[in-house]
Amino acid sequence: MIRRLNVPVGSVARFAELTAKRRPLGMSASGPKYQLLRETYFDTTDGALADRGMTLKLRSEARGRTVLELAVAEGVNLQGIVEERLLETPVYLTSREARCPSGLRGCT
Repeated sequence: MIRRLNVPVGSVARFAELTAKRRPLGMSASGPKYQLLRETYFDTTDGALADRGMTLKLRSEARGRTVLELAVAEGVNLQGIVEERLLETPVYLTSREARCPSGLRGCT
């Protein structure tokens, strides 16, 4: 189960102040990490996944790792925390499939 809280922060200064505070439950802060990736989202033409609070995406990382991820929204509690179930599995593609998915016209 994943819990996520989206909180609007009014200014860069307030954001810096919040990120400098001590973390709960012994969690530690780390410096920023950058990662190059491409995420492609899928749904049916009638939006069946979105209607059920689900998202399906294929995440391809520059280092070669590809993951298929299904997120299922479980709900939002009274504190505004989104609870979702996250299911993922690695996808193994050949280099040609990664560059040129089947069904894509004009790709060689």
